[in-house]
Amino acid sequence: MKRWILFLAILAVLSGCNGRTVVTTEFDLLSFLGSEPSVELPVLGAFEMFFPDGGGGYVAPDGGYLFDRFPLVEPLLGFGASAEIQLTNTGDGPVTFAASMRLAPASDEANIYDGIGDVELAGAETALAAGATQSVRLEGYLEQGDSRLELITNEGFRIGLRLYVSGEGSLELRLTGLTVTLEQRPFDLLVPDAP
Repeated sequence: MKRWILFLAILAVLSGCNGRTVVTTEFDLLSFLGSEPSVELPVLGAFEMFFPDGGGGYVAPDGGYLFDRFPLVEPLLGFGASAEIQLTNTGDGPVTFAASMRLAPASDEANIYDGIGDVELAGAETALAAGATQSVRLEGYLEQGDSRLELITNEGFRIGLRLYVSGEGSLELRLTGLTVTLEQRPFDLLVPDAP
């Protein structure tokens, strides 16, 4: 019964499409996580953190977030990802911050931050004086023809943030946004070689 409902839904969507229609779907990953991950900690020197936590805490590199529940029409026309992090320096000294958004295949469950099979989508860095608050936004986009799109398959993909903090103070981090966008041509479900 579920297959018939899905089939009828696809037919309803396709009835309004032609071979060139592109559908853009945005997924809010924070809704999958259930809350905005946040942490406040002292900064005495330098350290790394990893969001979202795929297991083992925020201080150990891991598989990030596995996104494997989405409809994928191949070939994928485009992929976008964005993250927003709110930073507040609650200490008495300056703090520097850098972030890297990583993309990896679903099979890379051990470490999507080691540069083996994974790629950087976007990066950002900033410095905060004592008492300062700032939002940092990372955005990345892959278009058709980019070999990095091959990391996204029907098995899913992994995404995560590597954060580097240094200085002498105290920092509050809150992940306030994490979204991915898929651009697809639904007509390819019926006619794979549509122009």
